[in-house]
Amino acid sequence: MEYIKQYNTNEVYVNEKLTEKIDKINSHPLTVVEAPMGYGKTTAIKIYLNKFHTNYYWQNIYTDSDIAFWQGFCRIISKIDSNVGSRLENIGLPKDSIKLEECIELINSIYIKDEIAIILDDYHLINNKNLDELIYNLVKSMDNKIHLIIITRNKPDIEIEELQLKKLVNYITKNCLEFEKDDIKKYYKLCGINLNTLNIDDVYKKSEGWISAIYLIMLNYIEYNTIEISEDIYELVEKLVYDPFEDKFKDFLLRLCVFDQFTLEQVKFVTGDENVDLLIKELTQVNAFVKY
Repeated sequence: MEYIKQYNTNEVYVNEKLTEKIDKINSHPLTVVEAPMGYGKTTAIKIYLNKFHTNYYWQNIYTDSDIAFWQGFCRIISKIDSNVGSRLENIGLPKDSIKLEECIELINSIYIKDEIAIILDDYHLINNKNLDELIYNLVKSMDNKIHLIIITRNKPDIEIEELQLKKLVNYITKNCLEFEKDDIKKYYKLCGINLNTLNIDDVYKKSEGWISAIYLIMLNYIEYNTIEISEDIYELVEKLVYDPFEDKFKDFLLRLCVFDQFTLEQVKFVTGDENVDLLIKELTQVNAFVKY
């Protein structure tokens, strides 16, 4: 009988730099995870949540609307304290010092029994100085059981250097998320692949430590037993991620590719399929590069 090598491409590897940063989240009122697309920012926070079993509230940011953001934020606060959430919504996102102080006092009045995390995902879409000011002032007085986590592609304007000096922010940058050569070796081995030193050096040179490229190179190796890649990254994505999909997945992705962000309700409208959430679940299960 022919032996078929088994690979597990859905394994998650966490390097030492990132592990140290994840372990510090619960000792800071604010954590900022800043890196370009495809560096595993969201995965890093999910690892933290699974590791510490922290109760959490996740807010996905879809537009630059401060009104939409504030409504979503107040809904989260309402789940913790309905009275405070309602009062915050009535005040609105503070645009002067009086309302700013009022909002901070309200949030700080919430009774917190156990550690909680509030995640603001895709924070870079907001780019609102009033929100930046609120967060900057809030973290300086916030209950130590509340951990605010910002996931962003750009550095937020919240005086990070000052907050670092005061040990109020845990700053996770692209450098913490990048893989070194030894990380690539360990990650590939975890997935069932053993490469020699020269090949690892080549993967590192091609990817520059970017996990998305490292993952795609791994798929190419599994499929063609080579890491010699002539296509650029976009062609690689098409060949290794898109082409193998069934037609139903291709049609689904083509309908949505024009959108940078979307909600489940929007997907249902565009596709005309009320059960599209089942398709999304199946899609994310068959390929680790696709997230929702």
